[in-house]
Amino acid sequence: MKQQVTFEYEGNSYTVEVERRGDTLVIESDGHSYEVTLSGAVRPRPTLAAAGAAASATGGAQPSTVAAASGTPPAAAPAPAPAAAPAASAGPAAGSAAPGDVVAPMTGTIREIRTSVGAAVTEGQVLFVMEAMKMDLEVPVAVAGTVSEIAVAAGDSVVEAQLLARVSG
Repeated sequence: MKQQVTFEYEGNSYTVEVERRGDTLVIESDGHSYEVTLSGAVRPRPTLAAAGAAASATGGAQPSTVAAASGTPPAAAPAPAPAAAPAASAGPAAGSAAPGDVVAPMTGTIREIRTSVGAAVTEGQVLFVMEAMKMDLEVPVAVAGTVSEIAVAAGDSVVEAQLLARVSG
């Protein structure tokens, strides 16, 4: 599933589409498409985490995306370094996500909550907007259902894989 990612770099705001296809990220911007091959022990994550991994490998600059936005094709895009697994005490649900669990794709701050307990949600619906590495990341739900729990509030700092919400079928 393609996700829109908006981030700031050197005072400019950029929006790109990111899609994970196996071990490859496809990043589209201004009619250009760039593929970034992930290497190492990259574990599957929520959709936008892969985009964040690409940013963390380059200190948040995302050279492929910034180059695409400026019209200059990038050189070879660097592969992200494998992310370390979160510590068991990192968050309430670190490492134990169930299919209906919505977890933070990376460490950051919850900026906006777009749902409430009891709300019906559809697969792919954005439930949270979080800020990480000066980017706004939309956090979607992977399954359709009803929101049974919201574990965070706007303004909360969260760590990668921390439970944000639960959706029951």
